[in-house]
Amino acid sequence: MQWWLILIIVLAAAAVIGVALYAALVARLTKKYFTRHRFSETTSRRDRKKIMTADGGYRAFMHAAVERFSAVPCERMEVKSVDGLKLIGRFYRAENADKTVICVHGYCGTGLRDMSAIAPFFLQNGFNVLLVDNRAHGESEGNIIGYGVLDSLDVTVWINALKTAHPVKSTFLYGISMGAATAMMTAQYVRRDEIAGIIADCGFTSIYEEFCYLYRTVAHVSPWIIVPAIRRRAKKFAGYDIKTTDAREILAKTDIPVMFVHGDADKFVPVAMTEQNCRACASEHSIFEVSGAGHAECYFSRKPEYEKRVLAFVADCMQ
Repeated sequence: MQWWLILIIVLAAAAVIGVALYAALVARLTKKYFTRHRFSETTSRRDRKKIMTADGGYRAFMHAAVERFSAVPCERMEVKSVDGLKLIGRFYRAENADKTVICVHGYCGTGLRDMSAIAPFFLQNGFNVLLVDNRAHGESEGNIIGYGVLDSLDVTVWINALKTAHPVKSTFLYGISMGAATAMMTAQYVRRDEIAGIIADCGFTSIYEEFCYLYRTVAHVSPWIIVPAIRRRAKKFAGYDIKTTDAREILAKTDIPVMFVHGDADKFVPVAMTEQNCRACASEHSIFEVSGAGHAECYFSRKPEYEKRVLAFVADCMQ
């Protein structure tokens, strides 16, 4: 056999094996990212150090908040998502409340774990509080993570449930990280008379761009090598497109006021994403950038000013 023919056969075999290995890698990564899991299961300790700021007391602050708030009585609520999943929430009633805030947690979190620090502030200031567990998180059913795309539809179900079970004058959305993206994406389904305002703390622009950012900065891999393939695979595996739902496009069409919050030391979701969301927003909006705060740490870092700005924003929305 001619040497060049042998070379062609070897190269062809290598190409076939390479394509098969690449497809297997994409399938494994897609399943890992989009299926219910713990953050530590998909992110190595080394990578977690790259995206998390040095612990300056934040973890102890959150653990203590969860321990305290877990003892507060609540009403367990259940709703069915549009695709039939049982979703769980915890409703806390404030005395003489004329407003409710729906708190939406972040990636791999739960309502109680992510919102126990700020929930008492809302209650003390006359808000009923609903802490939701997103699909594929906490006590809610489902195995496919929605990354805001599916969760925003679930929030509309919660909004409608509250209208019947606990009607109030005004309802607000408050979200952190993936929850902030969810809150912003919900704006495409609701009107100003249904949601008085949105507080979006460290939310991304789109999950596609967030994946690109993490591959580029954490994995040091060109996102174009892997993210488009994950997108294609996720359309079949998760049932939705991670690129077509973009918070900027939704905010450009909303009339719901938005308060944006972000720490400028955030290495998980860059502050530039909130700045882009803010520039795109067509409604009344403001931005609170917290110097030195890492991901989801703005309330911990600047608690008094954070609370002051939230109350001012709420007052403006209710005028």
